[in-house]
Amino acid sequence: MAKVRKKAVGRVKLSRNIYRDMFACNCGCGLDTVDANLVIVLQRIINAFGNRPIFVTSGNRCKHANDNSKPPGAKGSMHLRCKAVDFYFPEHGDMPEVKGFEIAKVINSLFGDILYYYILDGSYHGITSQRGRVCHIDVGNA
Repeated sequence: MAKVRKKAVGRVKLSRNIYRDMFACNCGCGLDTVDANLVIVLQRIINAFGNRPIFVTSGNRCKHANDNSKPPGAKGSMHLRCKAVDFYFPEHGDMPEVKGFEIAKVINSLFGDILYYYILDGSYHGITSQRGRVCHIDVGNA
């Protein structure tokens, strides 16, 4: 007998591992739009880590959420334009959490000069490691 997969009720699948609700504004306003280029870039990163699950800490932000976050978000944040995401790879089964520098190495090998990154004290724009595990990526110039 073939296995039947149950679809998550109400979830809109954008790619193999990415759902639209992952990008929903944290304030609950309902903003969950996402730039198609961001989905493509993020899925390529997930593929490089064997399709393991990600946890999105911040996707879209409405102006209210951006202004009231701690610390407040940048006025020109790509999160406001649905072109940015902050995420990490949590511990999964027997696989440990992925460190930010490991994600940055993979991003650099996949995208080279298309997307830049920095770890803690670096000075590149585009991809940032925060608190050692969370990575920010944006496709604002894509």
